[in-house]
Amino acid sequence: MNSEAPTNPAEPGPDRPGLLSRTYGVLRDIYIEVDRHLPVWFAYLMAWGLLKYEIAHVAPEEYLKVGIERHWFILTIIFPLFWIFLYYGARIYASVRIRRKGLAFALLALFFIGHPLSTYLYRMNQPKVLSPERMTMIYEYSQFFWVGILILHALLSRGWANIRSFGLHRVVTFFGVAYLYGLMLENSGIIMGLFLEPQYTWYLGWSERYYLPAPICTQLGWCICFYLAIWITESLSARSALLRKGVLLPALMATAVAISIDLQVDPMASLSGVWWSWDPRLEPWYLGVPFINYASWFGAFVPFCYAYFYYKRREDYSPGRRNFEIFIRLHYIILISGVISFGIMYLYEGGTGGPTFEILRDFLDRVLPYH
Repeated sequence: MNSEAPTNPAEPGPDRPGLLSRTYGVLRDIYIEVDRHLPVWFAYLMAWGLLKYEIAHVAPEEYLKVGIERHWFILTIIFPLFWIFLYYGARIYASVRIRRKGLAFALLALFFIGHPLSTYLYRMNQPKVLSPERMTMIYEYSQFFWVGILILHALLSRGWANIRSFGLHRVVTFFGVAYLYGLMLENSGIIMGLFLEPQYTWYLGWSERYYLPAPICTQLGWCICFYLAIWITESLSARSALLRKGVLLPALMATAVAISIDLQVDPMASLSGVWWSWDPRLEPWYLGVPFINYASWFGAFVPFCYAYFYYKRREDYSPGRRNFEIFIRLHYIILISGVISFGIMYLYEGGTGGPTFEILRDFLDRVLPYH
């Protein structure tokens, strides 16, 4: 993927005033930037939006309830910003247009420090506390909006001419196959009793009795995270021979990107059960979030990303065949995901006597009462 915008063609000419030309050129460059790099900008907007939410929209009492000061939540923006900074740092390093690279790196660092800091200083003086119900509604409907935008990006990322040969297959990968995988992951966690998400509007089902307990918006969240993590990894792989050679390393990098995003998202999502709440037997590990959350994210992303990069390397397969191969192996992928997640928890809790396996035994007692 060529991540550098072409040389700006809108230079002042004899048939166009210089000011208009420069304005046109800036707008065109902005369009190219958004068109080619939307996922990483979305990752930044999401990180910045959560920062603004932590500063201005959460009542101070909510932090007192969990006994953790607000600044620890604010600092979680460092995790997603690391990958965004690395992404743009790699672009600067590889660019043939930028000659004063030291100055470019300095301006990049200044932006990544200055913009969040200015947001902090401004919003601290203009708090506007939102109710949990309001935040749940904003989160739910914004998920649908952003999924629509990212679907359009996936369709058009290689232009109109390649929609059928590339765009549609990419949509199927991340908003079809990955959605089904996320559906299984999110609902299995609730069905087992690890966490709850009862306060949303849109669920899959045809009655109050027959529906999947995970709301559509959190299922779609898996599509978003897979798309962002793999897109950033693929973009960085274009400049790294090491990442292009194997399968496991890019799979681990995509997993690291996803977990970095969740290191900011889940502490705020779990705060006072605004977006979801955990079984009280699961002790908080990181800013109120139990360790099983990150064990599960690691277990979920590694096998799926491994399958994605493995079949992507199969040049003898068409894009449709790659999607099909991942789809028919989803049951194996989710089985491996569970083995990794519970294997990590077995080591973390020192056996099967911990709360994770207690919750698992309660689940088995419900579905297999005579086992």
